[in-house]
Amino acid sequence: MKQSYTYKSIERIDLRHYMILAAVVILFAVIGIIITRVSGIQWVQFLFMILPVFIYFIMEITATAGFDAGDSAVEFRVKRKKTRIAYDTIKSIEVFPEYRMIRRKYGAERFCVEKIRFVTTGGEYVFCGRLDTENLRSQPDEEFLRRQVQNSRFTQLKCYIESKMNMI
Repeated sequence: MKQSYTYKSIERIDLRHYMILAAVVILFAVIGIIITRVSGIQWVQFLFMILPVFIYFIMEITATAGFDAGDSAVEFRVKRKKTRIAYDTIKSIEVFPEYRMIRRKYGAERFCVEKIRFVTTGGEYVFCGRLDTENLRSQPDEEFLRRQVQNSRFTQLKCYIESKMNMI
């Protein structure tokens, strides 16, 4: 069972990525300055400064989240990080909905997400995916949220894993 899903996070931005990006931009700017002085072509410096930023944003846009459930383990991918959870280490699985609102300059974005929580012998893992609902105008009631996750990707994954765990 293999699926991709939309990952939506409201956690704080990891500044390490931007610090590394800034260091790479500075490095490429220095390389561009050296090439510009040697060759005399002015646009090379600009190209070398903008190239790492362009590559970084292409990588961020194309990075998807997903999971691949096999016969003995499930592997989650969120951006470029992979987490593998073996079925024999799972103590419990819970799927639940959550309402989120992100305040922006132009207004608020309201949406529902589904979370899957694995409690294992090695710790707890929580993964989050955006539900395919229209832009909500107000906070929905609990019944609406429960209906949204009745046949969702994570609920199907939970049923699949539980069926595989019964075979082990």
